[in-house]
Amino acid sequence: MTNQIHYPLVQSDDEFDRLIEQNRFYGELTERVLLAAGIQQGMRLLDVGCGGGDVSFLLARLVGPQGAVVGVDRSPTAITQAEKRANSARLENVKFLLSELPEFSSAQHFDAAVDASS
Repeated sequence: MTNQIHYPLVQSDDEFDRLIEQNRFYGELTERVLLAAGIQQGMRLLDVGCGGGDVSFLLARLVGPQGAVVGVDRSPTAITQAEKRANSARLENVKFLLSELPEFSSAQHFDAAVDASS
């Protein structure tokens, strides 16, 4: 049985717009931190709590076409938003899955997990 933890910010269009704007402000810094942490071309990454996908999209660019990113989030609204945005951007090396983290499992190997949600 899943213990639902209430997310304090409503998953609304306004909230997604706020997160997109936040990414515009912090995106360059986030990229520098990820590169300093060792993210590089060809890696396979798990983005925990991916929300609307902003960090997943950055990761997908950093790992390039030989790499891959899987974004996982507990919010169906967030996953829908992320998928729409990935399709619009024609990103082929990123996919999104709906899951609570304790229930998430994958046969896929990941080089690293990223949690930029906090």
